[in-house]
Amino acid sequence: TPATTPSAAQPPGVGASAGAPRPRVMVLDDEPSIRAFLRKALMSAGMEVLPYADGAAAWDGIRSIGGFDVMLIDHRMAEMSGTEFYAAAVKLRPELARRAVFMRGDVLNPELRAFAAQRGIRLLAKPFDIADVVRIVQEVLATDESAADK
Repeated sequence: TPATTPSAAQPPGVGASAGAPRPRVMVLDDEPSIRAFLRKALMSAGMEVLPYADGAAAWDGIRSIGGFDVMLIDHRMAEMSGTEFYAAAVKLRPELARRAVFMRGDVLNPELRAFAAQRGIRLLAKPFDIADVVRIVQEVLATDESAADK
């Protein structure tokens, strides 16, 4: 399908040149099938994907790896909520504040919607398809690039 091929999934200027580094996407979700799905979808779109099963592992990733171009964060996890993880991540790395996308089965949740709206965070409804995931990640990348150009 066109949405899963790197050339169709990449907008002009995002990872377009062969020597350009691939965007690095953190995937934080406690469901193995969702991590696998997102890893495959985003890798097919030419991105580097680092999947994490829990907040502690993702926290270690932020501390050791440093930067991510986009963070896909499940809102509800067993050990730590997505909003708790986001707050800790942004405290350590403020540049990640506008690079987050929350994934949630109930994106109509008023608390989550308010939290996301106050911080300019996108919401991704589960279940999702490849085209939606890639589009939203690319929107975050494009927003980040346009802010850097100003």
